[in-house]
Amino acid sequence: VHSFAELKGKRVAFSKGSSAHLVVAQLLAREGMTFADIKPVYLEPPDARAAFEAKAIDAWAIWDPFLAAAEVEGGARLIVNGAGLSGHREFYFGRADFLKAHPGLVDVVMAALADTGRAAKSDPKATADFLAGKLGITPAVMERSELRKQRYFAQPMTAEIVNEQQMGADIFFRLGLMPKAIRVADIVFESHTSTP
Repeated sequence: VHSFAELKGKRVAFSKGSSAHLVVAQLLAREGMTFADIKPVYLEPPDARAAFEAKAIDAWAIWDPFLAAAEVEGGARLIVNGAGLSGHREFYFGRADFLKAHPGLVDVVMAALADTGRAAKSDPKATADFLAGKLGITPAVMERSELRKQRYFAQPMTAEIVNEQQMGADIFFRLGLMPKAIRVADIVFESHTSTP
C-alpha cells in the first residue's frame, strides 16, 4: 500500500472517537470514499500495534509516539499524514464552576506550562530521554517522536481552534459517535492569557 486510496477494502485500525478516527474520516472524504469502502477495526494503540506487527490489519491510523514506535521498532512506512486536516491538539480541561471561582489559576498553570515547554524545546534529547522513561518507550522511539513535535506550548482557545473542534464534533455527530450535536464555543473557557 502506497497511498490512502489503495486502502479500499483493507483493514484499517484506529481508536474509535479519537483524532485518528477523525483523520480517517477526513481522508476518506478527500478521496471520495466512505467508511463502507474500508474495513474499520476499532483498537486502542497497544492492541493496534500488536495487530499491525502480526499483520492482522493492513493499516493503522495513529499519533506519536505510537507512530514513531511503529516506524522504529515495527517496520512501518508512513503513507499519509494528517497535515492540514485535524489540528492534532491536546487540551486541558477544568470544571466550569472551578474555573469561574479561580480564574487567576489559569494564568499560573499557563505560565508553568510555558516554562516546561521552553525547557523541553531547548533540549529535545533530554526531553526524549525523560519521556521515554516515564512512558516505557525506548529513547530511539521518543527521539523520532520529538523530531516531529511542533508545539511545546499551551495556548488559550482561539476562534481557529474552536472552529477546528466544531468541525470534528460535527463529523463525529454525523457518524453517530455523539448522541447529540454540540456547540463547542459554549463549553470553552474564555481566558485573557496571552500565548507564551
